[in-house]
Amino acid sequence: MNRRNTLFSTAVTLSVGLSGCSLLTTGPSGDGPTLPEGLSVETAYWDGCVLKNTPVCDTEDPQNAYNAMLSNRETARNRLVEDATAGEFVEATDFAESYLLLVQYRMQSARRLRLQAVEQTDTGLRVVVVTESQDGSYADDSVPHTLAIRVTDERSDTPQEISVSVDGDRTGTIERSA
Repeated sequence: MNRRNTLFSTAVTLSVGLSGCSLLTTGPSGDGPTLPEGLSVETAYWDGCVLKNTPVCDTEDPQNAYNAMLSNRETARNRLVEDATAGEFVEATDFAESYLLLVQYRMQSARRLRLQAVEQTDTGLRVVVVTESQDGSYADDSVPHTLAIRVTDERSDTPQEISVSVDGDRTGTIERSA
């Protein structure tokens, strides 16, 4: 009888102690993005452009940032350049349940984009992306980088508006087309 009470007490203590640790993350070290309840993400990263005809990839007058939401397979296929891994990421997306966000950002080639958080707002989502050095190296250049985010939201449909920031700088707002 005493053993049952001890096991029960231990289980309750562990449950209460771990209840505050339900932060949704990805990655083995727990360094994944902070997400609202009911929302899950998968990300893919490419050096370079995987979206056709974007201002970040313009060779004559490049802009620093471009964001896009792809909510159906046909649009995604038409917007992407020929890249096997990008194609696989699109094909693995169930567009009845998910949508894709693409964040393109021009910066040093030695850096990467990483999703830090997704936050809910009154009109949609705020996506927070950070840049980080891959190995501490530095390069004095400026090249496009692409972060693809597959979003599955069990609680709501595609948001009306998605704002994106990279390293605290707002890079734009994506509005859902009618």
